[in-house]
Amino acid sequence: MLGQRYLHGLGLPGLVQPILDEVAAECRELVRLTVVNEGTLAWLASSQGAAPGLMYSPSMHSPITLHATSVGKAWLAAMSNDDAIGYALRGGLGKPNAAGTSKAITSVDRLISELELTRQRGYGLVVEEAEPGVVAMAVTVRSLTDGAVVGTISIAGPVLRIPPERYDAFYVLLREASAKVGAIWPRQSVGVHASEAV
Repeated sequence: MLGQRYLHGLGLPGLVQPILDEVAAECRELVRLTVVNEGTLAWLASSQGAAPGLMYSPSMHSPITLHATSVGKAWLAAMSNDDAIGYALRGGLGKPNAAGTSKAITSVDRLISELELTRQRGYGLVVEEAEPGVVAMAVTVRSLTDGAVVGTISIAGPVLRIPPERYDAFYVLLREASAKVGAIWPRQSVGVHASEAV
């Protein structure tokens, strides 16, 4: 993952960490940032806001199943349905061994409906689709210089702590954080070099 190494070399994880920490302290859940890399998303940085005890703490090295994650849905919703379907199918949509629970989307039709809903809402949402007992929501991060979607930012935690009544407040936190991350994202020329590196 040369693109990720390139961003690490630029010190991006250190620059975004205070932003993630601020959101995590506010929502008291796990906050993570992905980066668009090699035709999918990859985890770049995280901050844990939950107190010890019931804490959601997944691996930062696991692959991201686009159709079964909030970050994947947010990213796919930012593109045309045709492009989104292509990425989701390459990522395992419709395959019996694709990651996710029995609640995960398994068809192109359901994915298109979900992407439309995601666009209307403004954020990707999964409730026990990627993992039992876990809810997550995410928004895209756009580079301030050229408006390109460069990644996503998400909040995730146990279903019992993130009921629908909290979604609006979390969406506001995510939007604000997304704008801050987009403002410090490397300039377009840097992004060009990163995509050349991948």
